[in-house]
Formats: sequence, C-alpha cells, structure tokens
Amino acid sequence: MQRVLSAWRKSRGASAKEGHEELQKVLAKLRKLGRRATLEELTLVDAMQFKESPLVAKLNSPIQFHGLGNMIYNNSGDNDEEVQKALHVWKIAMDKGSEKAKFSYALCMKKGIGFAKKDAVGATKYFKELTATGHGWGTFAYADALNNGEGTRKNEKKAFELYKKCAETGVPPAYMNVSNMYTSGTGTQKYYKEAATAGIVLAQYNLGYLFLTGDGVPQDPLQAEALFRKAAEKGFVMAMVNLAQMYRTGYGKVPKELETARKWLELAAPHDPNAKELLKAMTEADTTKEIASKN
Repeated sequence: MQRVLSAWRKSRGASAKEGHEELQKVLAKLRKLGRRATLEELTLVDAMQFKESPLVAKLNSPIQFHGLGNMIYNNSGDNDEEVQKALHVWKIAMDKGSEKAKFSYALCMKKGIGFAKKDAVGATKYFKELTATGHGWGTFAYADALNNGEGTRKNEKKAFELYKKCAETGVPPAYMNVSNMYTSGTGTQKYYKEAATAGIVLAQYNLGYLFLTGDGVPQDPLQAEALFRKAAEKGFVMAMVNLAQMYRTGYGKVPKELETARKWLELAAPHDPNAKELLKAMTEADTTKEIASKN
C-alpha cells in the first residue's frame, strides 16, 4: 500500500511539474507571437502557433480561456504585445459564452487598451448585451454609457433605473450614482417618496440631510427623521448620530426622547468620535443632574 501511495505521490508531483513547465512554454510561445499590431492583424500563423501548444489545445471551457486571458493581461505591464494576446484569448472565451471575458474585452475596447483607438460604440454594444443577461458590472458600465452619452444616445432616466438596479444587487459604485441622482434630480423627477422605500442607504441619508436643512426642498424634520432612521437601522453610523441629535434636542416636531438618543449614540460611539463625545456629555449631564437632586 505504501508503495502505491508513494508512486501516486510521485506521479502527481511529476504531473504538476509537467503542467507548470507546459504553462511556461505556452507563455514563452505567446511572447514570441507578438508584434506591434492591432488585434485584427493577428495572423493565421500566429493563431496556429497559439493553438499548437499542448496546454492551450487542452483548454475547452470559456472559464479556462478567460482565466488564461486574465493571467496574461495581469502580467502584461505596459507591453502592448502581451495585451494583444490577452484580448485574443478573451475573444475565444467570449465566443464560447464567457460574460466575464466579454466585460474585460469591452472595457479594454472602451479605453483603447490594445486597440488602435477607443471604441465607445463597440464597447457599449457589449455592455448592453451584458445588461440583457443580468451581468452586474456590465449593467453598471451600460448605465455609465447612457448617463454620459458615450457610444449611445444619452438617456439619464434609463441610466438611473440601471444604477438603481445595480445598487440593489450589490455593485458598490452604484450607491453613489443613485444617491447623487436622487438628490440632484438629474434626468429624473426628484423621487423623494421613492427614496424612503428604495432601500438605498446612502440615498436615504443624503435625502434625510436635505430635508433636515431645507436645501433645495421644503424643510421637514419629520421626513428627515424617518429617512435617518431607515439608514440607521441598516447600520449607517452618520445617520445614527444625526438621529440621536434630533431626539436629544427635540428638533422641530421630532419629540425629545433622551433614552432613544442614548441608544443610537451607544451604537454609533464605537465607530464615530463625535458620537462618543455626545454620549459622554449626556452621561455627565445625567450625573450632574442626579447629584443636584440629592442636595
């Protein structure tokens, strides 16, 4: 049994070594293929040499081709020839159905990386296709294109809808875009009522602040309190602090509730120095009041 295990380990080690060596050969061949040219100018000979590698010949799935493309691109530095090869492999992955490869390819196309010039129209076409299949970052890129009118007709309302969709599915930059469009009303109506129920934390906080200060909207402390509370319940620290301040002072029509204010400050204090100071001030005031009542 020990002999079998030993032989198996040696075989596995040899296979791993062989695979590593083969990979280095592929990369070496890829480096030899390059010449300063556009992607479309890769010759048939280049493609045949590329496919001649035993390792590349074994690749079948779009995931494998996408992974190889990523590896080449991430190690390309400023070498345009290496970028060309990454694009070539991504194109193969795209043709096999890889959405990730399509996004990477389109992003390079938009920025003019590895292409003779920037191609916003071509890139936006791919982003639109990715949006139709529900690809998060592709949808965000298409929203950007619509918002800025890059490679397509400008449509801020549609961009807002897509940003909102991205935010709801967890594409981080979309939160700021949605928040900015909520507060500015760019390409949309103000969407104030929708902001309270959209579930977008940053938008809720920003709108709450506008209602608190009356900046561009009628001042409404109760609406501000409602929005701050929604954001605070989702862990947004700045909303907790503002909410506590409103309850501590009884701002506007918001009732003065010191215990509620203390609760929010206790939650925010570990993360915010202002909350910590306010909580300390409240505690000291309570202590002073208690001492005074005994005298």
